[in-house]
Amino acid sequence: MLLFTLILFLSFTVSCSGNRSDRDILIQIDSLTYHNPDSAILCLTELSHTINNYSLDLQKYYQLLTIKANDKAFIRHTSDSLILSLLSFYENKKREPHLPEVYYYAGRVYADLYDAPKALDYFQKAAKSLNSTTNYKLLKVIHSQMGHLLLYQDVYNEAMESFKKAYQYDILEGDKEGGINDLCWIGETFTGYGNADSAMYYFQNAYKNAIKLNSKKHIDKTKIILYNKKDPNCRQSECSSP
Repeated sequence: MLLFTLILFLSFTVSCSGNRSDRDILIQIDSLTYHNPDSAILCLTELSHTINNYSLDLQKYYQLLTIKANDKAFIRHTSDSLILSLLSFYENKKREPHLPEVYYYAGRVYADLYDAPKALDYFQKAAKSLNSTTNYKLLKVIHSQMGHLLLYQDVYNEAMESFKKAYQYDILEGDKEGGINDLCWIGETFTGYGNADSAMYYFQNAYKNAIKLNSKKHIDKTKIILYNKKDPNCRQSECSSP
């Protein structure tokens, strides 16, 4: 019923407004991916019957949204065939606004395929392509993902730099939940250094921010992290994930 209502609404707005287009439908679906990826997937599935009638540009945008929605829904990427097709298409276009996202999701695909060097390369390309922009939402996830890959390869200096950049973009974006998560990951990186005092400082700040935000989910998670970090051998991924 929710899907039918959404598709009906989108169809109605397109048919009743002369300046609406097929791209507007995809943009509406794109807006769902961050906070309601399951609904975005349902909408994309509904459009799959007619997507071949769209222009090539919109077909590629549809494919990008398919990767994006699945990623946000925590559906593991198992092949690089689609992202390679998108990379070939978007890299051959000049001043293409979707290219930074394509690079980012190439990184996510290769991270899922356990190819960390290739994933890091694409994350770096994504960050570089966003120079002089204010797309803080994308920048923060790029650097956070880089931090995760580097941390689990025990490359602590670079992981720390990535998580601190992600945290700064959280602040610029006004993403308080993301800020709590990245404070925890900074603390986790200090754990890798063996610097328990600095680690606890960041975990405690994350807990204080969770209280200020009045987010039970984040309060509970940071409390668990603080409790489990009494064991110096406990890694965040094994104890709790912020």
